[in-house]
This record gives sequence, structure tokens and C-alpha cells, in this order.
Amino acid sequence: MIRKTVTPVFFIVVFIIIAFPCVVRADLINKDSLKNPQILSNIILKQSEDKDPLTAERLLLTAAKIYPDNPAIYFMLFKKTIALNPTGFVSSLRYLYKGLTACRDNFWWRFNLRGLLIATIVITFFLLSLFIALLRLSGDTQLIIHEAEEDLKNASFLAVIPISFFGLPYLTASLLFLAFLNVRGNSRLTGYVLLALLILVFPLGRYLDRYIGSGASPALKAAVSINEGLESPSFWGQIKERTDFVSRFSYALSLQKNGSFDEAIKIYKGILSKKRDARVYINLGNCYAGQGDLDNAGKMYQEAIKITPLPSAYYNLSIIARERLDFISGDKLFAKAVKMDFQRITRFREVWSSIDSMHFMSERLSLPELLRFARKIGNTGKGGALWKFYLFSIVALILIAILYIRRKSPGDAMRCPKCGKIFCLRCQKRLFWGGMCSECFRNMITFETNPAERIEHILQTYRYREQRKAVLSVLTYIVPGASLILGNRFLAGTVFLTSFLFFTLLALLSRVFTFNIYPYSPGWLTLLSVLMMAVTYTLSLIYTRKRLKKGWL
Repeated sequence: MIRKTVTPVFFIVVFIIIAFPCVVRADLINKDSLKNPQILSNIILKQSEDKDPLTAERLLLTAAKIYPDNPAIYFMLFKKTIALNPTGFVSSLRYLYKGLTACRDNFWWRFNLRGLLIATIVITFFLLSLFIALLRLSGDTQLIIHEAEEDLKNASFLAVIPISFFGLPYLTASLLFLAFLNVRGNSRLTGYVLLALLILVFPLGRYLDRYIGSGASPALKAAVSINEGLESPSFWGQIKERTDFVSRFSYALSLQKNGSFDEAIKIYKGILSKKRDARVYINLGNCYAGQGDLDNAGKMYQEAIKITPLPSAYYNLSIIARERLDFISGDKLFAKAVKMDFQRITRFREVWSSIDSMHFMSERLSLPELLRFARKIGNTGKGGALWKFYLFSIVALILIAILYIRRKSPGDAMRCPKCGKIFCLRCQKRLFWGGMCSECFRNMITFETNPAERIEHILQTYRYREQRKAVLSVLTYIVPGASLILGNRFLAGTVFLTSFLFFTLLALLSRVFTFNIYPYSPGWLTLLSVLMMAVTYTLSLIYTRKRLKKGWL
């Protein structure tokens, strides 16, 4: 199942209540929206959609200054500023690079892009393997039947067919095995590689299933939203009963932001009884400060500094010092906080200085912690699959071993490259130069045969080669790399086909992996994918047509 979704009602409600009025009446941005840089940047981003490029760029640069960790801003800048001239194109690529860089610091963007990449790789590989197998079997099935007719022992290889009923990986492995049974020379190496890669893709597919499952988890959505600054009591029910550190910390943080200081203090103290964490001490100090107890707040910040000196601890101590009119100590503490993390302190001051100069800086969970939490949720109730991986690995390795042992089997059936006749050593008694059948070899070296029969054979050979060339020409325009695979140019054909499938799926799946991203527009990724598809298609067409004209396929 590609995607399991749970309707994010809480997120929609928060967005409608907070952001929608600001989008409709952009000139009336209230203080509530100013408190969250992410929401404010999304409001400006929405405003820029119907603006001209210059106005849109100015608005988007403002949004980037408010919340530089929002990748959607840079992707919109890429879309608005892309131009055909070299200067404009390079400038737009710079915005694209910034957007990709910002994805590293944004949970849902990083989560979705990672899932998108894994899904694209997994589906591309299975489609590639199935396409190669079916393409080859369309012509090689007659070879397998011929071998079985000559010697029933060869029919034993058809025993792999029942294995295919165990699932898609087994079906793919079985078809690949049959497809490469009659492939000769170095081209068989492609079969070994595909079967070996199938072993690696098997656990990757199961990981993808867990990944998607965690993306639909209400607990994960609640934890991430709270740590991104979207504080709402609607999230409490999703994590209130959970006992892990991420859930308890996030729940306490949400209580703190909503003014429920007593309950938040109780939870923070419970966390500290199990784990001493500087961030918990800072948030606990903020709860005391919210109650007006600056003495206990200061003590908590000092305890945090003893564990891990964080800029938020020094910044909060500077607020307490200035509140007590100790401006010299306040300035020193503030300078220390700025020195530790200038960007964070500056952004925090820009948002809060005009709203609440006494607003204390809280700590949130890091992105790696949230990603580990997502993996933990995805693994819940999905254990015991290790034996399946080992079983499939053994099956795939056995198939690889059989292919390797049969690599020089003299009894393999083959198709004459000149007339297309199917033969083997058993029915022809000997092999001739170039892999030709006995009739083509005899007609090439002697003129003693009946002239009418010889002319008829030559015409038959010509018709076969022209028909084959026509089929390859059509396939060249339909699927990049297909003609090369049929013509035993496996390496080049696989490269072109893989690239084309990858970028096609990337464009399609980019509209699927949109967990909790607003606003989301996959236009930038679709544009790049289509561009790479066109490049791959063009290169494949030029490469294949050149070899067809020279008769190399």
C-alpha cells in the first residue's frame, strides 16, 4: 500500500483559525500570526503566487528573512525567477540550491523528500527488472520451450515459476532468472547485478512501508507541530498518554505555551527524574518565569548551563537581569548568547521585540530526535520480518549461482542472428562461426546448394532482419533503452531505461509525498524531472538510431 493517511483535522483547524484570515486580508496581519514565523512566511508566500516576478521576488525574500528554514519559499523563488538567459537561469538555480539546503532543517520537507527518494528508487528498480524480464521473455520464451522439447531436464528450470506466488520480489526474481537463462557472454552480468540488487531493495521496500505508516501517525504530527511552534490543545490527546521522552517533552511544551504552567512543571520534573537535559531545565525555568517566580527561573537556567551551555539560557538570564535593573550583567549575558548563536537570537528578537520584550526563549527537540521518533513509530508492531529477508536472500543467491553455472552450457538454445531460426547443439550437432545456424553458414561459404533455395533463404534472411529492424526502430521512439536491451546492449539500455523511469516516477510521486506540508507546490520538481526525462529520451534516441543505421543491433 503506497500511502496510509489519517486526515489531519487538527492541522486544518489550526490553519483555518490562524492563517486563513491573514491570507484573505493580507493587510491585517495580527499579532497571533506574528508570533509564529512559519505561519507568517506562509502568508507572504501565498500572497506572492499571483504577483509579477519582481514583486513576488521581493515578497519572497522578505518571507525568507522571517523564516529561512521554509524550503517552499526558495522553490517559489526558483519558479518565479527562472529565465532562459544565463544570468537569470544561474540565479534561479541558486534559489533551488537554497531550497534543497533548507530541506535539511525542516522536518516534514526532509521526511517527504527522503520518502520520495526511497519510493522512487524502489518502484524504479521493480519496474526496470520487470520490464527487462518481460522484454527479453517476449523473444526468449521460444528458446526455453525448444530446450525443454530437446531435453526434459531443462524443463526443471520452470520450477521457479511457483516461487513467484510468494510476492512481488519473488515474481521479479523468477522472471529475471528465466529472462537471462539464454543470454550469453558479458550481457549475463546484468542478470547477476539485478538479482543481487533485488536483495538490497527487498528491505528497502519494507522500510518504505514503515516510513509511510509513521507519516500518517497522529502522535508524530502532534510532536512535530508542537516543536515547530504550532501550540494548540487539539494536539494534546495524541501524545498525552505516551510515556516516551519525545511525547512527554512535546506535551509539556504545548502546555507551557498555552499557559498551563502547573501541569507543565509537573511533567518537566518527571522527565528530569529520569533524564537530566538542559533543554528541560530551560523550559522549566520558563514555566516559573510565566508564574512570576524569577528566582526559581534563574536557578533552572543556571542548572541548564552546568549540563550544556545553550544560548537560550544566557538570553533568558539577561531578561531576568534587566528586569532587576542590572543592565550591565544583562548586556554581558545577552552578548554571550549572541556570540553563541547570532542568527537564532536575531531572528527571535525580530519576531518578539515588538510583541513582548519579556518573552523567554524556549527549547525544542532537534530534527534528528524527531526523525528517530518517526522511525520508532514506524517500527511499532512490524517486527519479525528479518527471516523473510534471509529467506529471499537465499532464494536470490541460489538463482544467481544457477545462472553462473549455466553461463557456458553447450546445450543452450540460441537464435540465428541472420535468419532468426532457433537451434541448439543437440539438433544441429555443431556450432558455427558467429552463432549462425547451419543453413546460413552453408549458404555463406558454398554455392553448391540449389540456386532457388539459396535465393529464397537470402530473401527470408532479409525479411527477418528488416522486420527486426522495424520493431527496434518503433521501440526506440516508445521506450528509451528498450531497443538496446533487445539488441543485447544491456548496459547502455539499462542506463537509459533506469534514468527515464526514475525521473518519470519522481515527477508523479512528488504529488503523493506531501505529508503535512503547506503550502506545497511540486512544480519545481516536476519541471526538473520533465527536463531530465527529455534529456534522457533525446540521448537514448541519438545513441540507438546511430547503432541501428550501422546494423550493430
